Amino acid sequence: MSFFFLSILLSAVIGIVIIARIRGYDIYEKETFVAMFTAFLVGGAASVIIALLLYELLGLLGIDDTQIRSVAGS
Repeated sequence: MSFFFLSILLSAVIGIVIIARIRGYDIYEKETFVAMFTAFLVGGAASVIIALLLYELLGLLGIDDTQIRSVAGS
């Protein structure tokens, strides 16, 4: 199994553990696991799409990879 698939699997397991923990705090009106997992997936997909769009926008503005890395590293 490659590192890429292992990291995806590990992040999904961490997400499921966090969902289970959040559900444990709610006493009165628990959300369904499916609804919370769907929100987790949609939020993750939205953040990746927004990050890719911002990266492309910065590229169109003439800001290259080294500048982005130095600012993100700061």
